Parts: sequence; structure tokens; C-alpha cells
Amino acid sequence: MTGLFDEGAGDLDSDAFQVKLDNDGVEMSFGAQRDGINGSMRMVSEQQNAAIDLLRLAVNRPRFDQEAVDRIRAQIFCGIIANEGDPETIAQRKWRRAIYGTHLYSRPDEGTKVSLAGITPADLGAFHQATFAPDGLHVAVVGHIDAKTVSDKLDQLFGDLREKQTLSPVADVSAKLGQQVEVNYDLPQTSLRLAFRGFKRSAPDFFPAELMNEILGGSAFTSRLFDEVREKRGLAYGVRSYLVDITSILMRCWLRQRHARTAPPRP
Repeated sequence: MTGLFDEGAGDLDSDAFQVKLDNDGVEMSFGAQRDGINGSMRMVSEQQNAAIDLLRLAVNRPRFDQEAVDRIRAQIFCGIIANEGDPETIAQRKWRRAIYGTHLYSRPDEGTKVSLAGITPADLGAFHQATFAPDGLHVAVVGHIDAKTVSDKLDQLFGDLREKQTLSPVADVSAKLGQQVEVNYDLPQTSLRLAFRGFKRSAPDFFPAELMNEILGGSAFTSRLFDEVREKRGLAYGVRSYLVDITSILMRCWLRQRHARTAPPRP
């Protein structure tokens, strides 16, 4: 669905919508993760009204034309096939199954070849109707615009959406930690994933954990982990930590080789 918002909306088919984006100097993108859908738009001040009109069409009246659906489906399908031989993806999928079992979080973000093939334009339209509603919306605006104009524009953008989402809640899950999962692959590079118990967004410690993680391993090239593991010891290409989903803190480390002692040049 998110790959199709800029592939035609309202009276504009895919080509016409893309031409309007280019002519009006508008950048628009959307994405989907396990816990939400996000979108962003960047514009020049002089084209503000035109940009808002295009975003309003994309959010409220996406077309989901069959030709566009088939083309975007094929792109995702190619990515799934390519990832079947990718060590990182193989390890990630096995890791998620071990951590989450049969819970929804164990499923791949992009779906599977079977599930992807079964999606119809009608399915996308129904999911759009169920998902897009002001009660599930969070908006951040920055740049050459004042608060009063933002308020008016938001009413213009989202005022026609149904009032409430109609999604089914996702059940809580207890991550199955305390286990070691290995995937053997005939390559000289090793990737490590370490998972620890995390926090729900509603927990009082969630934002302190976000701050802690940023210092520990969230910022590339400036975190403590990066400084200790790569800069001082040259043991890995890189190392980072994340807060993942609602259940775990994840640390990833890319080892160049088991006993590396000199850091490779920075990319």
C-alpha cells in the first residue's frame, strides 16, 4: 500500500501524479513497519499549496490501479527473491522465529511470495480505509510555516478521513530470550545479534532507554560501542544498538574476521 500512494491518486494516474510531483518540486515518500505506517513530504515554500493538494490526494484518494499494483508487487517480489540468498536476512528471520515464535512479530516485513501474490487492489483499498484515521495519527512539521497555517493545512489534509481506525489489536508477546541461535554460512564475515529485554512505549523508562541507547550505540561513529569496538580495537566494521518493536533492545555487530586487529577504513 505505501509503495502506491505516489502511483496515482484522484483523477491523476501514476504518470500524471509523478509529473506533478516533479513540476511542483515536491518530495514524497511512505513506508510501513510492524508497528505503524509513516510518510514524509518536503516542499519549497512557494509551492506549499500545490504540495498539500498532492499529499491530500495521496492520503485520501489513492487509486491502487491494477497496473501500478502489479509493478510495485513485482519490485517487492524481486527483493524477496534476492534476500533468499542474503546471510543477514536469513539470520534475521531465524532470529525472529526463535525470539517471537508464531507471534506476528516473527513475520517478515515485506511478507512472503505467497502472501504478496494474493493481495488485490480491493484488499489495499479496504486496508487503507481501516488504517487511515485521525485517531491514529501523529504529525511533525518543521520549516518555513507558522502554527496557524499548519493547523489549517492539517484540517485540509485529513479532515475527510473516517474518524477512527478499525484495526484489530496485536497481542502482547514475551520474547524468548536466554537462547543461542546460529546460522552457518560460507562467507568470511560474521554478524552478531544480541537481544535484551526492552520497554513498551507506555513504560516510564522508555524515553530514558532511548536516551541511554543513543549514547551507548545509537549514533554511528560517535557512540561508546563504536568507539570501543571499532575505533580503539579495530574488531569490527561497525556496531550499533536499537530499541526494536516493543520487547527488546538489539545490538548488532559486523565482524570482519574472528581475530581482526586493525580497523578498516571508514566508508
